[in-house]
Order: sequence, then structure tokens, then C-alpha cells
Amino acid sequence: NGTFTVLTRKDGLTGDTIRGLFLDRRGDLWVSQESITSLQRLHEGKLQTYSQPTGSRHVRTMAEDAAGNIWLGTADGFLLRVSGEALVDETARTLARPKPIRCLYVTSDGSLWIGYSGAGLGRLRDGRFARIGTEHGLRDEYVCAILADDTGALWLSGDRGIFQVRRRELDAVAEGR
Repeated sequence: NGTFTVLTRKDGLTGDTIRGLFLDRRGDLWVSQESITSLQRLHEGKLQTYSQPTGSRHVRTMAEDAAGNIWLGTADGFLLRVSGEALVDETARTLARPKPIRCLYVTSDGSLWIGYSGAGLGRLRDGRFARIGTEHGLRDEYVCAILADDTGALWLSGDRGIFQVRRRELDAVAEGR
């Protein structure tokens, strides 16, 4: 309605440097900040702060799956899931040695796609994780953004440009076929 709302530390933000915003389907705004407690949710006009695992850095990317789970990827490779009022560390379900997470994307088949800095692409589906890298034909180990199109492909951007990969081919690699 032509007005701006400004949120600062005086309003309850834990920091001034905002790293990411995500609007979930309920209308809550998730705010990632570069501070000690770097994740907050704006719900019905009130900010709620979530404590991240010890040693994790700021949340770089956020996504919501069909079940309403909010997934978070951090600059140092933590994969987190919001569960009620807490964050659940799901990192152990992914890479043996975590790499920075640059992006997350959820597809209609329930897959959570994870774009890594230096480790290619990850897929978490039905509790199973698979990594897809250049040794499997992926063009780049640094995946910055993921989008799906209407033809069954994922578009990925990375340090070597933009490329398209058919999801069925990614699924085949992830499933060992």
C-alpha cells in the first residue's frame, strides 16, 4: 500500500548483514544473517530466532519441500532441516566431508537437490543421498543455482557457465544405473 517496513536490530534482528530471504508457503519470511544466531523467522509480525549447530556458518540458501519442511544450506556445508522450533542437522546424511552449499532446489518427485562448491550436485531422496560430479559427466563441480523446466531437465549455473541436464540422467547416476 505504498509503505515500507524496515526491520533492524531495534526490531529484534540479530544482525545487520542479511545473507538471504525465503518466503515459505505459509507466508513466513525466513531471514539469514551473518551473525552468531544467523537464522530468524518472521511469523505474524514477530521474529523467532533459531540456534544453529555449533561451528556452522551463515545460511546461504533455503528451500521448502512438498511436506512443508524448510531446508537450509550453510556456507560451510551444513544441511539443516527445520523441525518445529529447532534445527535438525542432516549433514551426516550427505557428503563424508562437507563442502559449502551454494543452492538448494526441491523437485516434484521429492528430491532435494544440493549445489555444492567443489563437490558438484547432491540428491537427497527417500532418505538416500547420492553425489553427482564431473566424473559422472557433470559439467562443473561448482553449482550456484538450480532450476527445473517443463521438459524434465534441470538448469544449473556454475563457475563454467549455464548448463542443462535431463533429470532422468541425473536419477540414473544417483541410483547407480
